[in-house]
Amino acid sequence: MSETATVTYLEKFVDNLADVPAELQRILQTIGELDKRNVRLRDAVQAKVDECASAPSLSARGARSADVDAVSTLKKEIEELHDTMAMVSNEKIRLAQMALDLVKGNATVLDAEMKTFRTELEEQGINPDEDVDDGYGYAQVQAQYHRKMQKPQYQYQRPAPMPQQQRAYGEHAMSSMDVGDLVAANVGALNQSAGGQEWIVATVTRYSPTEREFEIVDADEDAEKHVYRLPQKFVIPLPKTASVKQSQNFPAGTSVLAVYPNTTTFYKAKVVQPARRLPNAEYSEFVLEFEDDGDADGQAHRPVPFRHVVLFPR
Repeated sequence: MSETATVTYLEKFVDNLADVPAELQRILQTIGELDKRNVRLRDAVQAKVDECASAPSLSARGARSADVDAVSTLKKEIEELHDTMAMVSNEKIRLAQMALDLVKGNATVLDAEMKTFRTELEEQGINPDEDVDDGYGYAQVQAQYHRKMQKPQYQYQRPAPMPQQQRAYGEHAMSSMDVGDLVAANVGALNQSAGGQEWIVATVTRYSPTEREFEIVDADEDAEKHVYRLPQKFVIPLPKTASVKQSQNFPAGTSVLAVYPNTTTFYKAKVVQPARRLPNAEYSEFVLEFEDDGDADGQAHRPVPFRHVVLFPR
């Protein structure tokens, strides 16, 4: 309650907004890295195509079995490189959509906050369309607001490159998946009914980038260890760390998938309060409101660990 008395809704919004430029920087930087990777893959494909073209004709006299095997191997490698290029391109599209969602989400929250701010001024007899003096205290509020808005400017500096295997929402999200990593898996998609939704915490036992397919098992120790085979589109990697520099925070109002407390099942929720920065440079818990979940007053705000929350899939 003391925080409510000393910190205004506008201050909270500006604090939450401070993370957005850095997150957008990371997403755009990762898209740039993916572009570079696709160029390298394209060059590798061209080199193998040239090598294949210069190989002895398989229909020519004296063609050796070794030549046939070499050409077959080259063709297989070219196909695998094409599959990887397609996967990288799809990841770029996903990241671009994520950046757009971040911008739209914060614009929506900003519009709502400014309407509330305007209403409060009008309730105090202040016309927000006219200049006011310090007698209303508005100039002080305005100065405080601008001071706070200046803080995020430092976030626009180009962040130091992160190790490739640790980039949040980048290549590692799929191409660097390791056996034992935790993911959100929609096992409901395996049901006969179309559009099945049953997201669980699962452990990766195998991942094939070329087939874009996962093999996973339920992470619940008490659950039957049935092996599920799922296409990549039904699997979302969970954050490997809560580090501020390597992780994605979500603003208030964002739709997310989150593990319901004391379960290993994901449900749709809305961010009520983004994760806070801790002194150890990690994020704290999110405060979420799950769909169809309410207490006696009709709402329940629940803390959920940072690594148990991902962006709601579209």
